[in-house]
Amino acid sequence: IFSIILSHHSAWAAPGEKSPSADKITAVIMSDAPPTYFKNKVTGEANGFAVDLTNAIAKRAGLEVSYIFAKNWSEIRDTILRHEADIVPGLGISEERKKDYTFTDPVDVFPVSFFVRSGSGISEVSNGHTVGVIRGSLAFELLKVRSDIEILEYENFEKGLFDLLAGKIDSFACPVPTLLELAIEAHVDKNIIIAGKPITESKRSVGVRKDKPE
Repeated sequence: IFSIILSHHSAWAAPGEKSPSADKITAVIMSDAPPTYFKNKVTGEANGFAVDLTNAIAKRAGLEVSYIFAKNWSEIRDTILRHEADIVPGLGISEERKKDYTFTDPVDVFPVSFFVRSGSGISEVSNGHTVGVIRGSLAFELLKVRSDIEILEYENFEKGLFDLLAGKIDSFACPVPTLLELAIEAHVDKNIIIAGKPITESKRSVGVRKDKPE
């Protein structure tokens, strides 16, 4: 349904128009993944690009969306499989995830890269380096097969960022916009740099429960 809505905007209702009988759906998102989505520290509400996009689509489709938060991608997947949520906005598409989700057309694209400490001398991650990733992330899916690095899974981006700065890991592999946003907010963006080429270019879309594509 989201693909149809995105493709046929001539059929959209006017912005701000409310449907008299909106169907209710639940979206599950990470609480600390700006600028895509995050839990507002003041209001406790869901904010971010993917939230704005989802709200706009839902308004035009006659849907009412509520949001729940999860710590990582594995928890998000479990929430969907338990049927506690219907969609995951801003979800990176992968062959492994296609087993659990129906995907809409992509809505944006971002690089997933290795971050290292400024001045660490690491220009390429390999040869026994320890790499942090978010549990259940695309970075984990792609890097878990590599035998030359050690993978450590994290529950949230903030912990991974500060373990990187503290030298507890050599690198943190994740979406570039998210870690840069968190680093800027914490005034430590000058302390991290990207090493080497992106691991992948991730296409994000809306992930929908396989048993409820409508």
